[in-house]
Amino acid sequence: MSVPVKPEELGLWTLAEFAGMLRVSQQSIYNWLKQGRLTGVKLGGRWRFRDEDLRRFLNGGKEG
Repeated sequence: MSVPVKPEELGLWTLAEFAGMLRVSQQSIYNWLKQGRLTGVKLGGRWRFRDEDLRRFLNGGKEG
């Protein structure tokens, strides 16, 4: 039997959580996604953000 895994257990943040961490509006996050400045994943039609998405964004789009 498989046990459902919650997004937060995988190190995934919601759009609201991610915007709060960066202290920006949710609209800014949407804009950055559209511009390609920020990456994320859509799960069930909702944006989620990983540790590596945050690191890449803070490094100006570079890995590491």
